Amino acid sequence: MKYTIKKNAKKKTVELHMKCELVSGSRYASKQKYRTEDACRILEENGITVGACLQKATVSNWYEDRTEGTWVFEMKSASAPKTAPKAATTTTAQK
Repeated sequence: MKYTIKKNAKKKTVELHMKCELVSGSRYASKQKYRTEDACRILEENGITVGACLQKATVSNWYEDRTEGTWVFEMKSASAPKTAPKAATTTTAQK
């Protein structure tokens, strides 16, 4: 299995393109199938956090027309850490 990861800052997307070699002839060859969950795991292993999936794919090594595919995800923006609101202070008059 080979894959490439492309980030598009303008569109704020991350693209994962995966390709695997077709297994044919041997009934003992291990079948592999990659879904959206697997694509998310690969991106996380590469230090990329993503949002919603915009384009899904399924890649497998035993169907010729499914040996490659592309997933497109929203890029998660790194937002500034939120600070807790300051507690209101009250003063009381001394007698």
